Amino acid sequence: MPDSRNFMFAVEIGRSIVVQQLNQVPPGLEIKQVAQLRMPDFHSESHDLSIGGKIKSLALDPTGKRLAVSFDGEHRGAELIALFALTSSIKPKLELTGYIRGPQWNPQAPKPQPPRSPYQDGLVSRGGKPGEADIDGGHRDDNTDSHEKEEEEEEEDDAAAQTEADAATAPLPTTMRFAPEFSRGALLSIAWENGQVQFVPIYIR
Repeated sequence: MPDSRNFMFAVEIGRSIVVQQLNQVPPGLEIKQVAQLRMPDFHSESHDLSIGGKIKSLALDPTGKRLAVSFDGEHRGAELIALFALTSSIKPKLELTGYIRGPQWNPQAPKPQPPRSPYQDGLVSRGGKPGEADIDGGHRDDNTDSHEKEEEEEEEDDAAAQTEADAATAPLPTTMRFAPEFSRGALLSIAWENGQVQFVPIYIR
């Protein structure tokens, strides 16, 4: 941290940031833990969106006033970077100020594809095609065919909906750093997994 007395760290995929204090000058070494800041964890009512939780990486601006945190996972919400205001005191505190969202996938760009649905080929009777005689000489009932067709269509709809949801997930952040100098506050640079680099100015009064 800027005062060269306190430092912070987080264990990978941990949920808390630890702040420790150096109480002696070199060559002496005395370390005291002064704070353990747990990250907020939010879920939507349907639990299809989750923000926060396990920490992936940290970035602290040179003034020590803003902290950016990215989170582990590939679920919806993992693409968001949390931005905190950090108060410098005997016991530092974090105040969530908002989230940073990156770019969307370019329709022509390669992106992670969801697993292929096993239902796309349709169902085939033991006789070879739906409606044909089975090997044992029986015949598939029309009502059975209709029922299986409805189930197949429902499964294909579910698979298509999942594919659309996966494709809509935004690129995840891979690296983020604050610029060494920015006269109006802090400048955060973020590299996303689709190859784009984003610059986010943070104006501090």
